[in-house]
Amino acid sequence: MPAPSAIAAPGTDASETPAHPRPLAGVRVCFYNRVKDRQQLTYVSHFANDIRLLRELGCDVHIATRAIELRPADVYFVWWWTWAFQPMLLAHLLRRPIIVTGALHAHQFAERPVVERRLIEFAFRHASTNLFISESEMADCTAMIDVRHPRHVPLVVDTGRYTPGSLPRSAHELFTVVWMTRGNGERKCVPEMLEAMVRIRSEVPEARLTIAGERADGYPVFAELARRLGIADAVDFIGVIDESEKIRRMQTCAAYLQPTHFEGFGAAILEAMSCGAPVVTTATGSVPQVVGTCAELVAANTAEAISTSVLRVMQDPHHAADLSARGRARATSVFGLDTRRQALGAIIREVLTGR
Repeated sequence: MPAPSAIAAPGTDASETPAHPRPLAGVRVCFYNRVKDRQQLTYVSHFANDIRLLRELGCDVHIATRAIELRPADVYFVWWWTWAFQPMLLAHLLRRPIIVTGALHAHQFAERPVVERRLIEFAFRHASTNLFISESEMADCTAMIDVRHPRHVPLVVDTGRYTPGSLPRSAHELFTVVWMTRGNGERKCVPEMLEAMVRIRSEVPEARLTIAGERADGYPVFAELARRLGIADAVDFIGVIDESEKIRRMQTCAAYLQPTHFEGFGAAILEAMSCGAPVVTTATGSVPQVVGTCAELVAANTAEAISTSVLRVMQDPHHAADLSARGRARATSVFGLDTRRQALGAIIREVLTGR
């Protein structure tokens, strides 16, 4: 699943506010996401965006993070399939439609506990619509699980807020956002990025890598690796930052670095593209759907391949500027807020009319 962002609540930009009438005015939507910390619904961009878009469509949105908080509604909108059985039971009792969205990482499905797999399968079979955030996830899941009414609607970015800045880009600052659990850090290639920094610094001595994100159980492991590699002075684990700081760093970094073993979408990659950051990543999972031809793709998730791609961007200003311009253009033309807003509105109208 997409990792929680390292930011605080997103703002609203007038350029992304819909000028058209609110077609679902008065429709009661119960938004359910069983998160440990309710604040995640404000600082994880894809959760916050969906709540915002539902309200912009005119829906009366009630937010629930536990079964006890569920309320009668016209439509139930749920993030993640594992706990969807809770609102699903209420929705079926009231004969109301339920939409479930998210990513599953289907290639790891067999590794989940049996009970968890059965709950996910139940949700896939009984949702009114299963809304996938990437084409690759939808294809993988429907190939192995009985999925009722699958649809694909990508995540989006507020291109009026995530925008190129006026300050010049640094020639040596690399930036990434990683939720710093050990498993997620390994999936996002943190060890390989740290090893790559050894070679990068040998050619660009001023190079620095800044890693934003909650300092969970992976932080001491990766910090110790940086120390052993002799690059602790060139790597900053800055923890959670607010959205303005994240945007500023995406606007001014030499490159946004996110090689990865798998992505259910790649929300931070899209945000960096929208800010005009040259992106260095891996063509795996849904990443090709997000970046198209607008990113520097590493040949393999190895320190050598990562350093080669990073140095290509850092040492070739014309290449970096080209990636910056094309990434921004792709974000605005394909992944603006209105793309998901219109799709959610159409799907809600469909499930309400029983189509």
